[in-house]
Amino acid sequence: MWLLMSLFDVGFEDIRRRKGRKWTRFSPDVIPLWIADSDFHVPPQVKNALVEAIQEEDLGYGNDSDARGRMAEKIRKKNGINVDPEVIYVTQGVLPAMWLACKYACRPGDEAVVTDPCTTPSSQQSRLQRRGPSTGSSVRTMAIGSRSTN
Repeated sequence: MWLLMSLFDVGFEDIRRRKGRKWTRFSPDVIPLWIADSDFHVPPQVKNALVEAIQEEDLGYGNDSDARGRMAEKIRKKNGINVDPEVIYVTQGVLPAMWLACKYACRPGDEAVVTDPCTTPSSQQSRLQRRGPSTGSSVRTMAIGSRSTN
């Protein structure tokens, strides 16, 4: 339990020293609430795996078949759905996943629900595909495949 608590025991002094955009873009009186940049310590297991990969010069594209297999097993156990690991896609993050979902799961005339507030890039995924979100205060419906929305 100590290890878990120490990973989350991060003070402003620690994160303000980071050189990334999140903590250097704004004045010190602003606390950026971005969810994409972790403010926690890197777990020792991740650090060790990175060092090992660098020492072995194994920095090429990895094989995600084991991860996809584990995801399929979790989906089967937790949700009762049998999923072939070959149809599970691992992406670099939320934005590529949302882009793929909009592009391949929706047809012109379909609607997608986007919660508001959401990250700006998330709401812009439909615009990148020439689809515009409608207005709304807490939930927006996007008409897929057209510039006008309802």
